[in-house]
Amino acid sequence: MLGGTHSGERLLIHLFRRRVPRPLRASPPPRDPRRIAYVVSRFPKLSETFILREMDELEELGWRIDVYPFIHHIEAVRHPEVARWLHRLDRRDTSSAIARANLAWLAEAPWTLLALYGVTMRELWHSPGELGRGLLAVARAALWARRARARGVAHVHAHFALHPAVAALAIARLAGITFSFTGHAHDIYRTQAMLGEKVRRAAFAVVISRLLRDRYMAPLVTPADLARVRVVRCGVDTAAYGRRDRGHADAATTADVGSERRAVVRMLSVARLVPFKGLTHLVEACRLLVARGYDLRCEIIGDGELRADLEGQIVAAGLDGHVVLRGACPQDEVRQALDGASLFVLPSIDAGHGDVEGVPVSLMEAMATGVPVVATRTGAVPELVEDGVTGLLVNAGDAEALAGAVARLAGDGMLAGRLGMEGRARARRDFDLRRNVRVLHELLDLATGVALVAEPRAEAEIA
Repeated sequence: MLGGTHSGERLLIHLFRRRVPRPLRASPPPRDPRRIAYVVSRFPKLSETFILREMDELEELGWRIDVYPFIHHIEAVRHPEVARWLHRLDRRDTSSAIARANLAWLAEAPWTLLALYGVTMRELWHSPGELGRGLLAVARAALWARRARARGVAHVHAHFALHPAVAALAIARLAGITFSFTGHAHDIYRTQAMLGEKVRRAAFAVVISRLLRDRYMAPLVTPADLARVRVVRCGVDTAAYGRRDRGHADAATTADVGSERRAVVRMLSVARLVPFKGLTHLVEACRLLVARGYDLRCEIIGDGELRADLEGQIVAAGLDGHVVLRGACPQDEVRQALDGASLFVLPSIDAGHGDVEGVPVSLMEAMATGVPVVATRTGAVPELVEDGVTGLLVNAGDAEALAGAVARLAGDGMLAGRLGMEGRARARRDFDLRRNVRVLHELLDLATGVALVAEPRAEAEIA
């Protein structure tokens, strides 16, 4: 099944490669052209608020959305907006239900199901981890495809280009509908196995940065297929991040240090406590600034595997009272913290194995609030932060450069104000949630046949 010229394999691959499948039943249930399904790895997940916001906006535009998560995620902190989605989740995704669905498809459409398993093995055999996840995705997709067909789902969209996209492809093939997916960062940086196949079979594909499209996808597909890959940003509700009290955040921001007047620095970082966020370099930058006499308070919002290590680093550096780990917080508390911050820092690094930034939502939120930002030259961050124009960029992993950038903003109120203002304008123009979801809405209209109109707006208008 993995190679060679056996006629049975050629038949399976031929069946799979037909982009528009024939209906698998003579009289399938009618499809609802406004009902779509979202395949996600985990739901709800605090650090993937962008998916929740996107679904909320699409429903405002008239779409009805079913959610198919691989893992029903439980966290101590949740955004209040997630409550209305929880009752929609079907928790009957048991092993026995998945097995029964696969047996049903073997009876109804055996070659289609076997072709899906076969092409997944062919594309992913060299990566055992991805192969295992891919085969499990096809198995789970068999259940979701029956559910989608019964509910009249017209299209399925996956977030993340790895096994969620495999599942979306399989659902579409079995249920006789179209699919699409959004690629973010690590899901494409880490491996491009099967990526070209997914792009070729999708009605359209979305990426959140030009970097992903031009460097990672372009070499894998034809120009015609690449034309169906659109850059659509994971935006933020820029209206919700209007600066409520700029004066309160920046008033009385100096303190006496000997004969000098030094700025009181209220730093904020919002990030998962994981290696590629580079927070150890932020703590070291804070140590350098305090040693140089700055009155500094740095709050870090987020949680993760490095919490104990960071706590130890803070204590060892004598930064108790200067650097505070607040843990995970709901969105309203993040907005309050942004309102009180004089600057925002995200010190991301390339941690290897594809753990690199895409376009960080936390930076978008800070910029939408008008807070000046310091970030690093890594991943697609420069597509959001233009050095000296919408923020300051330093080399990744350089604590001395981070400290220097913070000191520069702390000592130059005019520069900080200008960067904050330009950053807010950039966020509103290119990273507004509603504007970007409107583009996705138009793509879905075309995929489902709701709108037989001209192509959606050119990417230059949104990125």
